[in-house]
Amino acid sequence: MTNWQTHINEIKDILLTLSVRDKNGHITETDTGFKQLQNYTLGVLERKKTIYFIGNGGSASIANEASANLAANTGIHTETFYNFSLLTSIAFDSGYDEIFAEPLRKRMVAGDMLVAICSSGEVPNILLAVKEAINTGATVCTFSAINSKNTLRSLGTLNFYVSAETIMDANLSHMEIMNWWIKHMISIVSWQEDINKRYNQYNYRYEGKFTGN
Repeated sequence: MTNWQTHINEIKDILLTLSVRDKNGHITETDTGFKQLQNYTLGVLERKKTIYFIGNGGSASIANEASANLAANTGIHTETFYNFSLLTSIAFDSGYDEIFAEPLRKRMVAGDMLVAICSSGEVPNILLAVKEAINTGATVCTFSAINSKNTLRSLGTLNFYVSAETIMDANLSHMEIMNWWIKHMISIVSWQEDINKRYNQYNYRYEGKFTGN
């Protein structure tokens, strides 16, 4: 069994493998990728649209946590599909592969955003949901691991991949990526709110686009 410091170093090494690709398969510098993710998120906020989070197993826990943190701290409207009655009803009537695609088909509109988290990048219900979102005209951001040639990595508007060999390491890495993204969004939105408070005394409200520069 390795010691704690060795474990930390192993996780650090995995996080350093983070690779970001655009929808054309072009590799984007990591910070540039996060900047693009930030801008997509701000676009959802400005358009008053919705960010949907999906994942199975451990990825479902990450999806729930990220959805809650983003909504609670930024005011962005987020949704997940983990209501037990809804999930089992769709699985029974339409099959488990449809548990995300079917509700997206009924709710998602152009301008929304889908965050798809899947360690293998090959789970049918995730891939179907992503294709549904693309057909709707939504922005799709994917988070995968393990196999660099996985299907999910080639489908999104923006695709994040870490070279983790196990699902546990993939989940831990994806959670840290989510934390970094959401912490950055909180700082931007808090800055916007602070600016508006300062200008309120002059009956002025900033309505511009915030890029985090």
